[in-house]
Formats: sequence, C-alpha cells, structure tokens
Amino acid sequence: WGRVRGRWLLTDLSLAHKEGELIDPRVITDIPVPEILRAQDNGTLDRLAADASMDVFMLGGLLHHVFTGRPLLAPSDHAEAGPSDGEGEEAPQVAAPVRAAVGVTLAEVASADALPLHLESVRDPLALYIVTNCLLKTPGARLTVKDVALNLQQIPGCPRLEL
Repeated sequence: WGRVRGRWLLTDLSLAHKEGELIDPRVITDIPVPEILRAQDNGTLDRLAADASMDVFMLGGLLHHVFTGRPLLAPSDHAEAGPSDGEGEEAPQVAAPVRAAVGVTLAEVASADALPLHLESVRDPLALYIVTNCLLKTPGARLTVKDVALNLQQIPGCPRLEL
C-alpha cells in the first residue's frame, strides 16, 4: 500500500487469502498482524485461517500512516514498505504538524501487550478511535471493515474508503 499519484491505494494483493481459508505458511512471512506473528512463533501458522480482522489490523496500520504521517512500524521493521510518492508527504488535516518520531517493532506487534502507539498528533477524536480500535491485539475486539468505512465518512477531509 502507499500513495500513488496523490491517492492512498492498496497496491499488492499477492498474499490474499479467502475468509476461512488456511493461510499458506510458504507465502506469509512477517506480516505485521499479531495472530500471524504469534502463529509463526508457535509453529501453528499452517493451522491459522484467514480472517477479516487481520485485514482490519493492516488497515489500522495504513490509517496510522495517513493520520500521523508516519508508518506504524519502526524503520528497521518496515524495510519492505509499500510505494510512496515521496518523503515527508503531508498528513490529512486530522493530524497536527508534529508527527510521531518512531513506530512499533514486530516484536511489540507479536507480544500480548497493547501496542505503544504514538498518536499524540491525531487531533480528531474519531480518527483516534478508529486507529486505536483497528490496532487492538484481540481480533474479535477490532472494528469491522464496514464500521471503519462508516466512521471514516464522518471525518471532514478524510480519504474515502472504497470497498
């Protein structure tokens, strides 16, 4: 994912799985979703089924980047980040000019502890709610994609999520 010609886009679905389909451990490596990382660590990835909540966590990472102007993952953990149309791009109006200096690590995503999110720059309470609730560690506690889309529509100047 990234910015292409000024728009935020998902640009690579090569690892996509259908809902309920067992995840192919040969193609999923270091996807920054808690349940995937934990299954890799436990050697149970071959028994993990794809779930929409995994996509919501990834969407939370994308929205974190949109609202803060910084990627969710720390620089050493996102060396293969998606394409961008340039460094230092401006965040939408829901973010203040001050941006978080560091992201989280893959180890923090995999741990059972809450993510140490740096969302001080997010001024809009609804944007803060969306990002925080997309990035919850418990899959069933995360927002649904529909809830994210409906909430994003309420934020003035926010990019529209097209499903």
